[in-house]
Amino acid sequence: MNFHLTTPTRPQELATIYRQLLEPSFPAHELSPFDEIVTAWQTGQMDIQVARCGDLDLGVAIASWFETSDIVLLTWLAVSDRARGTGIGSTLLPRAIAHWERVLQPQLIIGEVEDPRRAAFHPHFGDPSRRWAFYRRAGALLIDVDFTMPRIYPDAPDTPMLLISLGGSRHRNLTHQPQPADPTGALTTFFRHYIASSAEGNLTPLRPQMQALLTSLPAATLRRAPEFSPHTRQ
Repeated sequence: MNFHLTTPTRPQELATIYRQLLEPSFPAHELSPFDEIVTAWQTGQMDIQVARCGDLDLGVAIASWFETSDIVLLTWLAVSDRARGTGIGSTLLPRAIAHWERVLQPQLIIGEVEDPRRAAFHPHFGDPSRRWAFYRRAGALLIDVDFTMPRIYPDAPDTPMLLISLGGSRHRNLTHQPQPADPTGALTTFFRHYIASSAEGNLTPLRPQMQALLTSLPAATLRRAPEFSPHTRQ
């Protein structure tokens, strides 16, 4: 299915994307409130790439960052129900990654994906194993840390996650051997901002999962993403 990339210019367009693409694709605890997304977009800390065919928005890729774009987070990737199985996601993701690499020039473009070894199939939100295979085909690298996604809401459950890299200058320079994931400290700095801006930032002291993440990132490695199965255990 052919489409062109565009970006919203008005909050009303973003509201349609939120309602038609994001809300059906993510559990409520993984989706920020609409007004927070608008604020990040309007203050230049978010970029939104929409796959559009005629008047139809078929998919969206959203990236966000904090003080600098050294580290960029693929915050949400969603495809409309009508376009699933047509290859929209497989085409949208690399085009969005290439756009962010060109415009933002990050060291890493990172993502959060359910761990297929621990996350269960959901009848509405899909199969974590297929999602992991999708990102592996897209060239994902594994950032080898015990990762728990910072909670957006105080009462949100912890979802088993993996931290991955999808693009950026350091991603492109990886050889066949694992490399340090955070030699400049930019990844640790990003997660300090991420945690502080989330519901985790209101907690003193930090939850053990967040403290462990910050402690482990400076020694984390970047390596080829393994082919996990739902029955694999470390």
